[in-house]
Amino acid sequence: MHKNHLKKSIFSIIAIILISIAQQTSSLTIDCDFSNADYSSIGSQYSCIVSNVQWASIFSSNLKNVTGNNLKSNSDVTAFSLDEKNLQVFPQNLSSFFANLNAIRATSAGLKEIRQIDISSWSQLKYLNLDKNAIESIDEDLFKFNRELITILLSGNPIKFIAANIFNDLSKLMDLDLTNNGCINRREIRNKSWLRKNKMPDF
Repeated sequence: MHKNHLKKSIFSIIAIILISIAQQTSSLTIDCDFSNADYSSIGSQYSCIVSNVQWASIFSSNLKNVTGNNLKSNSDVTAFSLDEKNLQVFPQNLSSFFANLNAIRATSAGLKEIRQIDISSWSQLKYLNLDKNAIESIDEDLFKFNRELITILLSGNPIKFIAANIFNDLSKLMDLDLTNNGCINRREIRNKSWLRKNKMPDF
């Protein structure tokens, strides 16, 4: 009995050590240049503009640290901008560092998917640019918690599936770009007076 208990204890300790090592070695660090940047429909935003991405393991999405000379605080950062950095997956825990994002721009980042959980933390999100990635489908509930969106840019993705009514509840959406995609090549730009009377069309 004593030997069996000892074996279980040893296995438990080993498992805890392995989990701890895995968590430490599967992390992501992002280096930011902090400055104001323009985001068309919503204007200038104080931004984390990603200058470098460091992986503790290949293509981990678990964001552990954000570095850079931030002259304000993380709560003042209202935009996250990343271009031509091969992430493949959206950074997990980004909202733990930047809780008040109005804009997300992740272009030419090799993203293969975008999930509801990736953006649901920012109910105030107004601008989303995911141009030139590798996204193949857009799920029906993607924008369930992002009803303030004004601009969605998804040009240049190999999109094969978009839920028919995905944009219907986005009453403030004014610019939707789905050009140069696998199954659709379309852009809708609406003004406020049009939005008061209509909805975005089904796709």
